[in-house]
Amino acid sequence: AILRLTPKKVALPEKFASICRALFQHKNQKVRNALIKSAHEIGGKENAEKFVKKIGEVAQKKVISLAPEEILEMARKW
Repeated sequence: AILRLTPKKVALPEKFASICRALFQHKNQKVRNALIKSAHEIGGKENAEKFVKKIGEVAQKKVISLAPEEILEMARKW
């Protein structure tokens, strides 16, 4: 059997790659701590703290337990 896979066309937000990098540098920590410790990836500590407040409840989850959709939603809130 031959399977043909076609990728979905998903428009990624501008900061998606930066947020992923910031999160997965500290994948065993909570989202809040990971973003603040990797603030240099997303524009400084002040911006990181404002962003953590914007994302709400997700900031209390461990990075490793996030679904891809949750990371995408966080990037859209940037």
